[in-house]
Order: sequence, then structure tokens, then C-alpha cells
Amino acid sequence: MSFLHLKTAILTLLCCILVVIFIEFRLIIKPAGAPWPTRKRGVLGYTGQDEMAPKSSLSAHASAELVSRARLKKLSTMCWKYRSIMQQKNWNMILDGKLHVGFCPIQKVGSTFWRRVLEYCGGRRRYTSVFEVKWQDMKTPHVQKYRDRGPSLLESSIKFMFVRNPYQRLFSGWVDKLLSPNPIFWEKVGVRVNEFLNQKSTFDCGHDVTFAEFVKYFIHTQQTKSGRDPHFIPMYEHCSPCHHKFDFIGTMETFNKDAAYLMEIISNRSHVNISIEDMKGAGYDSLNDHTMRLYRFKPDTLKCVSFHNAMQRSWRNLQIRGYLGKNVSLPFTRVEAGSVKRNTFLSALVTAYESSGSKSYRRANRREAMMEAYGTVCTDDLERLRQIFKLDWILFGYNDRPIEIFELSRHYNKSFSFFDVEE
Repeated sequence: MSFLHLKTAILTLLCCILVVIFIEFRLIIKPAGAPWPTRKRGVLGYTGQDEMAPKSSLSAHASAELVSRARLKKLSTMCWKYRSIMQQKNWNMILDGKLHVGFCPIQKVGSTFWRRVLEYCGGRRRYTSVFEVKWQDMKTPHVQKYRDRGPSLLESSIKFMFVRNPYQRLFSGWVDKLLSPNPIFWEKVGVRVNEFLNQKSTFDCGHDVTFAEFVKYFIHTQQTKSGRDPHFIPMYEHCSPCHHKFDFIGTMETFNKDAAYLMEIISNRSHVNISIEDMKGAGYDSLNDHTMRLYRFKPDTLKCVSFHNAMQRSWRNLQIRGYLGKNVSLPFTRVEAGSVKRNTFLSALVTAYESSGSKSYRRANRREAMMEAYGTVCTDDLERLRQIFKLDWILFGYNDRPIEIFELSRHYNKSFSFFDVEE
């Protein structure tokens, strides 16, 4: 064998050894049965800088995308299966012409937060926090309704929506609009509930409507198609997801993961740094928002209840939402309430919030409060609600007969009542 042939044989052998070592190494780092890593185009058409992202961030990003794909696939399947009963409703898509983002807002499903994000990233002003954006700041020229912009912008925009368990959403609407000090909705909805039930509330203010009474009125409005309010009607009616294509569907139950995915995309489009880390101020923002509303509505609220009662209602709202623990009580007496200044009340909320225990302990309030509320609703009305929200269950994959609502709430032990608010 010549020297040249020997050299060629040695080089071939070395190459074979290197290939074997490389394959063995790949098998070690690759779990059995897992696909080889590939870089695919995202569900929103976004590719991003995946190679530079931390492993944990990449995993969360991919997880949110895959889950949304599954939701969209299920939505498509159900839309076809139940196409005979699907009716196109009003489409409330909001389009951001600067960011090319389309969002279908549904009340009580994080709609205010996403309006804030669009203004924070695409508005003319510069904010230090997404929670610095106020309601009046959200009505800016670059964000308009679909009917004012046309299909061309829609086609080039990322379109998303968020959904929520319908039972939770209905309960949340009652807490925010009728249990809380909200004289606008006391008059708009509460008075009508009492009129429907042929009863008069004290001073005829509509502030004393129980959840069970509200449910009866809501069922009536759905059956008669009159007096309906967008805060309570089924979610599919807001966005007509069977008639319009969405690129992403998020849920309130997985909000942090879904929001992180969308915020990364919006951040890249706007070149404004925003991430899920900006959500850390959500608790303090809620405390401030409740304080502002309490004092802004004070003159009208006092026509119906004492200011001490209004304070208790705000306090209860924050306990039900999981910001305040059951172990902290309103620190002001009925006599003191009238002289308590706004900043003093806010300081009391902050102190209570920071001493309310762990997040998991506080969040348990949500489940307990909802069980207490639905425990007062008769079985027949629960079945009527189940039928009213039928398309929401079908399209978005929620359980239409959760054990907490249909069974456990029937035997709820009220060691602490979330709705016992002293007059």
C-alpha cells in the first residue's frame, strides 16, 4: 500500500470516528422520542431572536404558541361541527395602525390591560409603566375600530383575543358592577333587576342586588334579548371567532404565559421594551384604581349607602380578587370613615396587601367566593346559565358543569362570608 493510500485510509477512519462521537453526543442531549430542534415560523408570523433567548424563555414562548395552536385547531373544528347554529355577531376588533396589531376586547377578560399595552407601545407619549396609562389616554388616533380602518389593515395585522371561564366572568362582572360601590351600574342594572323582581331596594338605588337575583335578571335579558349589557353577554358574541380568523387565543387562566408571548411580539414591533416583568405592579395598580373609584363616586354613592359601607364593598372586592387576605379587616369605623382622606385609605390598602400572606393563600379567596355566590343560585338557573353559555363552552374548551359550581357550592361552609357587608 502506498503512503498516499495509507494517509487516505487514516483520514477516512478519523472522520468515521468523529461522526460516531457527534451522533452519540446528540443522543445524550436529546431525550428519547423528542424531535430534532427546528426553527419554525411562529403562529403570528413572528420568528424573533430565538437563538439568543434564555432556555427558560424559549420554552415558555414555544409553550404558549403550541397551546394557542391547539386552541385555534379546536375552535376551527367546533365552528365547522356547529356551523348550523353559529350566527355572526358584532365584531369589536380594535386595530393599531402603527403596530399592525388587532385586538378583540371582551369586558371582564383583561381588555383594559391590552388597551394600555397598545397605548404604551404605540402612543405618542412616553410612560414609565404600562399602568401609568389612564382610560382617557387609550383613545388615541393610532388605535381605531375595524369599521373605521377597513380590511387592508386587518389583513396585515396580528389578531388576538382572550377568553375566560364564563362562570367566573359572570361572577366577576357582578362583583365589579353591583357589589362594589358603583352608582352608575346600580342605576343602570341594579334598579332594573329590582323592577324585574317586583321589589324596591332601599332608596330605590339598586345597590342591594344579590348574585342570585342578578343571575335571574341576566337569564331574563338573554331570553328576551332586551336590556343586555356587554359586560355579561357570551364571549363569542363579541368576536365572532367562527367568522373571522384569529392568530392567537389567550385565556385568563394562563394569562402570564400568554401575555408574555404577545408582549414580546408587540415589543419587537414597537421597539418599546415591555415584558411580563411589567406586570409586577398590577397589585398596587388595582389598589390605586379602587381608591380612585371609591372617592370619585363618593357624592353619588352617599345617596344610597354610608361611606363606611362603600369602603367595605371596595375592601371586599379586593379580597375576592385575591389581593387582600381574609385575615385583614377594614381598619376604619363607621364614625371615622367620613373623615378618612384618599391617601389614608390607599395607605391602609397597601399595608393590608403587603401583610396578606402568600399569593396562593390570597388567590384561594377567588374560588371560595365564587362557590359561596353560586351556592345561592338555584339548580334550574344553573342549568339555564349552562345553556346560555353553550357556545362559549364548545368553542373555547371550558367545562360546562364544573364540580365547584354544580356540586361543591351546594354544600359550601360559610365560615367567612365575602358578601356580608355591614350597612
